[in-house]
Amino acid sequence: MRAVTFTRVGDPVGVLEINEIPVPAPKPGEVRIRVGSSVIHPADFLFIRGVYRLKPRFPQAAGFDGVGTVETLGAGVDEHLLGRRVAFRAPGAWAEFVIAPLSRIHLVPDGISDEVACQFALNPFTAWGLLQEASVPSGGRLLLTAGRSNVACLAARLAERRGIRVLLIARSAAGYDVVDLHGVGNARPSTSLSEALTSVGEDKGFDAIFDPVGGPGTLALIDVAAVGGVLITYGVLGDRPFEMNASAIVYKNLTWRGFGYDRFMSSLDEDSLVRPREELWDLLRVDPDAVPIRAAYALEQVEHAVRASAAGGARGKILLRID
Repeated sequence: MRAVTFTRVGDPVGVLEINEIPVPAPKPGEVRIRVGSSVIHPADFLFIRGVYRLKPRFPQAAGFDGVGTVETLGAGVDEHLLGRRVAFRAPGAWAEFVIAPLSRIHLVPDGISDEVACQFALNPFTAWGLLQEASVPSGGRLLLTAGRSNVACLAARLAERRGIRVLLIARSAAGYDVVDLHGVGNARPSTSLSEALTSVGEDKGFDAIFDPVGGPGTLALIDVAAVGGVLITYGVLGDRPFEMNASAIVYKNLTWRGFGYDRFMSSLDEDSLVRPREELWDLLRVDPDAVPIRAAYALEQVEHAVRASAAGGARGKILLRID
């Protein structure tokens, strides 16, 4: 089968190649999926560079997330899955076939496009999990940084459905924007995160703050947290050391913790997945623009796809079409 592989860690453009590799066989509790489309996430680049929480095993097929059709079952897997379209998260998604455990596949309802479904397994569940961990009540106040990211936009839409008041802060070339649920910013960006947060005027502070950046900007977020609030860091886009006094957390009774997708998903059994699947598929059916696509490339164009994804720019994900 064709696959985008790498045999050493490094810059994706320099280490990725398209090769023919053996078609994998599923073990008990696994399925083999014929991949239709895969999505490129920042985590894919971390994995290729060898700095992600999961480490590659060479030769390694790249990618994690996609959508496809179950074509082979491992021992003990119910036959009703055969031929079904599923969203999945599993290493090796940038290939014609991938092996995924049952715990990381999700049946795709009718009426959901591959462009939407290939993004289902990661960002929507991350947004849902953040809200579960924070336990923000209806009427509470939620601040989302990286406000034009898919996770922030998904969390904002889910929060709005629950009656939570949402504010999003996004970085731009001119500074920091206060943006709405659709990523549209204010006319006059602030020059710093602290200034942007000061301009918001939330006197009581935010009951919850979700931040994928980390680094010194964390201090400005702590300043605008409400007493008894929660700050959840779920990414390391700006991971740098900084000094902080314990009193910044103690005097506010603030809870600050990290969120990792894999550990959260491992905490959910099949029954616990019913509710988030229903809520998330419904959101994406009603509002597919919550997970926009910027461009799609054939597998053979992976270098162009990687460059386009790394360049950023307009909101939306880059896809690899594999079938």
